[in-house]
Amino acid sequence: MRRRADEAGLDLALGTDTGGSIRAPAGANGVFGNRPSLGMVSMEGVLPVSHELDTIGVLTRSARLFSLVGRVLYPGLVTSPRLSQITKVRGRPR
Repeated sequence: MRRRADEAGLDLALGTDTGGSIRAPAGANGVFGNRPSLGMVSMEGVLPVSHELDTIGVLTRSARLFSLVGRVLYPGLVTSPRLSQITKVRGRPR
């Protein structure tokens, strides 16, 4: 039986996104997800489905952790909004 990441108690997950593999689960499970532009995160050691489309994305349970992970994965590129500006709409991150 497969369990959702939030049911398993995971705070953070990294994965590859070719055509929605990060964004779709984030939207369906009410967590924060990001697919960065191609080449922003090194794919060294990853066996991609498509060299032209795959990139490493992140899923987190909270806005605070999402912000911290962004600062690590994209140093110098992330200007995070104040956490009070990140709200949820109908129980899902916006």
